[in-house]
Amino acid sequence: MFNKWIVPRNIRKRLNNCNYEMARSHLIDQWQGKVTPKELAGILDRFINNPCKETALELIKYDANFIALFELCRMGGFTECLFREERNKSNS
Repeated sequence: MFNKWIVPRNIRKRLNNCNYEMARSHLIDQWQGKVTPKELAGILDRFINNPCKETALELIKYDANFIALFELCRMGGFTECLFREERNKSNS
């Protein structure tokens, strides 16, 4: 876990290309209705209410496994393109 270390600079840089709305959607789907530790629940709430680089870093500092989610949601990636297409269909 990164919670006792400074998040490496390359992770901060990679987060610049993240679709935070997609990450937010995935987190809601994954964690909604599940029992979570109080600290994690607070961090998740902050991210869901304000999906941005700073709140994403809080999640990564809590548990480095969240990096995989943000990698999945990188702009221009296959999964991110599918998410945008689906979202555009639902808005039409």
